[in-house]
Amino acid sequence: MNNKSKMLLATLLLTACSTTASAEVVFSDNFNDGNLNGWSQSGLGKATVNGSKARLSRSKTITQTVSTVGWQDIVVAVDHSSSGLESGDSCFSEVSVDNGNNYVTIGNTTTSSSTETLSPAGATDNANLVLRMRAANNSTKDYCYFDNITLSGNAISVTPEAEITITGNGSFGNVTVDTTASTIITVTNDGNATLSIGTISSLTAPFSVLNDSCSNTDIAESANCTIEVQYSPTAEISSNATLTIPSNDSDEPNSTVALSGTGTSGSTGGGVLFSDDFESGYDGWTIAGSGDFGIVSKGGSNALNLALDSSATVSIDTSNEVDVVVTLDMIASSLESGETCVAEAQGTGAWVTVGLLENGQDDSTTHTFSASNGTFDNTNLSLRIRAAGNINSDDCFFDNVSIEPISGGVPRAEATYADLMSNTNQTFSTAAFAQAKVGATANTFNGNLVISGTPVFSKNYGVTGDLPVGYTTWPGFDYEFVQDGNRLIPVDRGHGFVGSGAWSISAGVGAVWDEAGDNGYTRAAFPYTIKQNNTNCEHNALATFLFKDDGSISNVHVQNVAETCIFYGFEFYGNLSGTYNAHAVTNSAQVINERNNEEANWLPTKSLSELAVDYPGVDLANYGYAIDAADLNGYSVLVNGVSYTDGCTTRYGTHPYCMDKTIGVYSFTKSMHAFMVVAALEHQYPGFKSQLIADLVPECSGDSRWNGVTVEHALDMATGNYTSANYEVDEGSSAIVNGFFDPTTRSARGSFSCTGWPHKVAPGTYHVYHTTDTELVSYAAAKFANNKLGGNAEAFNDILVPIYDAIGLSHYIRGIQRTSDTLDAWGGYGLSVTLNDVVKISKYIRDDAATGNLLDATMVNEVLSGASKGLYAQLSNFNYDNGFWRYHVGAASDMSACGASTQVPIMSGYGGHTTIILPEVIITQLTDGGGIGFLSTINDVFANISNTCPPN
Repeated sequence: MNNKSKMLLATLLLTACSTTASAEVVFSDNFNDGNLNGWSQSGLGKATVNGSKARLSRSKTITQTVSTVGWQDIVVAVDHSSSGLESGDSCFSEVSVDNGNNYVTIGNTTTSSSTETLSPAGATDNANLVLRMRAANNSTKDYCYFDNITLSGNAISVTPEAEITITGNGSFGNVTVDTTASTIITVTNDGNATLSIGTISSLTAPFSVLNDSCSNTDIAESANCTIEVQYSPTAEISSNATLTIPSNDSDEPNSTVALSGTGTSGSTGGGVLFSDDFESGYDGWTIAGSGDFGIVSKGGSNALNLALDSSATVSIDTSNEVDVVVTLDMIASSLESGETCVAEAQGTGAWVTVGLLENGQDDSTTHTFSASNGTFDNTNLSLRIRAAGNINSDDCFFDNVSIEPISGGVPRAEATYADLMSNTNQTFSTAAFAQAKVGATANTFNGNLVISGTPVFSKNYGVTGDLPVGYTTWPGFDYEFVQDGNRLIPVDRGHGFVGSGAWSISAGVGAVWDEAGDNGYTRAAFPYTIKQNNTNCEHNALATFLFKDDGSISNVHVQNVAETCIFYGFEFYGNLSGTYNAHAVTNSAQVINERNNEEANWLPTKSLSELAVDYPGVDLANYGYAIDAADLNGYSVLVNGVSYTDGCTTRYGTHPYCMDKTIGVYSFTKSMHAFMVVAALEHQYPGFKSQLIADLVPECSGDSRWNGVTVEHALDMATGNYTSANYEVDEGSSAIVNGFFDPTTRSARGSFSCTGWPHKVAPGTYHVYHTTDTELVSYAAAKFANNKLGGNAEAFNDILVPIYDAIGLSHYIRGIQRTSDTLDAWGGYGLSVTLNDVVKISKYIRDDAATGNLLDATMVNEVLSGASKGLYAQLSNFNYDNGFWRYHVGAASDMSACGASTQVPIMSGYGGHTTIILPEVIITQLTDGGGIGFLSTINDVFANISNTCPPN
């Protein structure tokens, strides 16, 4: 019998006799089964079973909730032992009687082996008792051991009694006349004796009992039955009734459920909530942006004209309204490739595209758009209309705006039931993938989704010869998902390249909802990212399908909508075959909890247009000015903890899952991975950055060109080994392409990194940009971490990921690209992240890293210092140090007021990715278009938002 048990001894609990026997074991764990199943883990370090004991290092903590309901005289006992502890290190066993809010100590030991016991107050009959074992040590080699964890007590005398509990809502609200609505009433036996249900009372029209599994049945302990009640109004009146449920519950022999509903006409509310034809101007609208705007005559009436990047926003109260519909007319003229006119609305969720006009639709023709979405209902709805052009002659015209509740909303025109059940291949706007309703769904998705088939491929830009072999082949897709409410959550999101084909797919968090026209199916949609083999190119896409609990599924529509790839872009779309393998997901609670934590750590956001409202004087023409609208994949200005964002558009409309849109950030990896891992290891093991590369990377061992080259030299790209000292001549050479970027193996990449460049000068004296140097940093960190931690430990998963989690980053960042033979994480490029991840990690480095006890404070302060640091980067006004570029703002910008030698740290990635870390503002632009300009942005921030100078 496994000693890990929770024994409630139901036989004893169901007797009416008093208990006089000796204490019984309620819970015990002696770890003889070799695992920590049932224990939740947190903190830095590792938790393993070693010698049939739970072994914890550093600050690792394990907890388990134990119910003592039905038990009294509780005693907790824990065996303590330890190894390697030093002064100040301790091992704690603790117990909480309030669900983990407060703990009392069972035992606190340092070097002794002992059995610690405690009779905690408040532990009697408690469903929320939590046991916690934790280490409080400063090294991964300092171990605390816990064994024979036992909780014992005496059973409380209990008299058997049935207890009826009724859940469900009998209020139907407004229901259209001559239609029906239904609700489920659940009857549960929460007692410890059989609950006998009598005959459920009959109902009169317009109420009726549709299905009844309760009448004249016996319900066992913890079991339940259901009653489905239907409401079918035939007139515009309010109706009430009472459903009576008789039972043998002694104190509730006749339980009741109040039923109510109101029959209504087709309108779900009080008529039009908002309308504007702009005949009297644009009162009530908030105008933002730097482009022209005003009322003009267009299409036979007045319209609001917005040009360049101007926008207008209005807020409307939709409280107590459902099926809210937004309708408006739009006209465009003089648009070029990538320029758009956009109408979008935001309620309780992300921005939803209502209408979109682009190049080819700019013929001054009036286009009418309507959209409804569940997030528009019962909220404060924001409607934003805007131009996304590059000059003031890019004109967008908006007219006849109306917001009103209409029963059933707008009938779906794209990705309809018929579309998804057919084999027709077509593309849809992103609105087709957006969640349209909120609330409980008829079916629940838990299990694996398999997608197979051949999408339509067509190239948008780039050279076909640059595409990988097999580029028209759909990659294998077999993903496990968990549904939580209206969220569809992939079990694994920390996913680099998998397989050997051209592409691999990483799935993101999507949505699940019901629509009236789906014939009993439930609708789902989610974002995904197509990753290219052996590069950091990523292509953002969306998928949608219909499903039922019995495994029935429609085709799955897949569609590329955007990319972060300067080399090429392509369409990849169509209806593919879907298979739904429904099953219980074993770690669903953990998946949901981790997603909840992730969302709780999202930075608060506002639209970039609101930056000029909150900080008068800001000129938005100075922000993202070097990036074409079609090339912008993410933009943020972080001020006072608020991220002012832009760049969630795609070529098919606003991305409906913007917070889960991932971007390949190329050389940001040199800062977010290489710097972070060196600073983390230097903090944990002082002196790591001075370790020799040749001692940690076998490919460099015995090669004289690596004599004296340290990890820090490689991080600074100052190894002294190079062919040309000129800016990026080596980095762009055919030698590095053939020897390093093209190969997939550690064998080839490591060999070139160590032997590809001749020795020229002493290490630490000259910077030459080499991604190969940062690759060696990651190899060295991995080897060093493995030497220290043992087993299969590595630096990325075992050092960095816990830090990413502590900062509150998404699980997507775990998807680093790796070598194909040894699975070593790339150090110089390869990360896949969200915009929020980039801003969040930059904020952490600036605000918390120096004092956060995770990174080396000296290295962090070197990065943040405004003083001249690092070596000249062979590029005017730039140095390079610690995996960051250092921009000479004192020489090149209005921040010369801070001193001529002032520098600020910058992360930079191929294609134009840039993050500038200023003392009180962080500027991030993510793009694959090559536009990098940010000088005007820095000057505008310094003049209008914050003139704080960086510390020296």
